[in-house]
Amino acid sequence: MGCNCGKSSRAQPRRIGDAEVTREYVDPTRALFAAARPSYTVTPLSGGRGKRFSTLAAAQDYAKRTQGIIRTI
Repeated sequence: MGCNCGKSSRAQPRRIGDAEVTREYVDPTRALFAAARPSYTVTPLSGGRGKRFSTLAAAQDYAKRTQGIIRTI
């Protein structure tokens, strides 16, 4: 890579790619909630770290077997 000798690095005009022209608008709030997945932690009544689950059904099953408490992360 050569020296730009004090010239602006943006001296060349930028081209807009085809992907940017056809990009569909996505509501940022909707995208945030779609990306955020709840996960659950089942902790024992006596304290401790507990186990982490990605589905509510698995967390409920484990909590039933171990007499634990379900917390949403």
